[in-house]
Amino acid sequence: MIHLFASTFPAAIYGQTALPIDALPDPPPKIQALLDSGNVDFVQGTELLRTEDSEGLAKLPQALLASLQKQSLRPDPSLPLEYRLAAITSYSVNFRYTQNSSWSWNSVTRVMTINMRGSLKLWEPMHTVWFRETPAETSFWSNRLVLHEMDHVQLSSDVILKNRFARTLREGQRVQISLSGSQLPSDQLADERTERWVKEKFNEMIDLVDIRYQELDRVTRHGIWDLTSKSSLYQSLRDPTPTSDK
Repeated sequence: MIHLFASTFPAAIYGQTALPIDALPDPPPKIQALLDSGNVDFVQGTELLRTEDSEGLAKLPQALLASLQKQSLRPDPSLPLEYRLAAITSYSVNFRYTQNSSWSWNSVTRVMTINMRGSLKLWEPMHTVWFRETPAETSFWSNRLVLHEMDHVQLSSDVILKNRFARTLREGQRVQISLSGSQLPSDQLADERTERWVKEKFNEMIDLVDIRYQELDRVTRHGIWDLTSKSSLYQSLRDPTPTSDK
């Protein structure tokens, strides 16, 4: 299994408090489905905001800090710092695949041709949503900030991402490698090249999610404004009819 973009962090070490979902009122069915598909955890704490010089940020795990820097620390003089740091959604995707690659060898040209393919076996998004202040429990699922962070979760839990990645692996890609005089073709070389290709395609998918995260924060001012139908994200987040990309 390949683990990338780990998002969880030890709450006890970083001064955060877990918010058990089962202690909250029952969420609407749509949000419940999103909590399940996105494997969502909620945490709350002000440790990382105690000092104005951001010393608290240095205590965060690198993965969460990178997520914060991408999503919440972009220069925007019109947006007060407390709003940019009111909540953070950090995500990870664990995936597992099997390789179905094959290769051929031209001893004259010393070119190894690899048909790189794979079969996706597991795609598991996971999310940690951090709040500076705990939203009121009675109105938790209608809280504007909570709904905004759930929009983030929806973007990175979209089944279209899984289907598109699975299709990419299934369709595969052909690559030709020129080997030096001391190199010999092998299954190991084909496997290593295929693994690198898979990671590159996965990173491209994650880059797309990051762009959509940033766009959501830009057009809604981190949840302060409503998402309008003019946004390119409106259909994927507000259209009641789910689409597929098999």
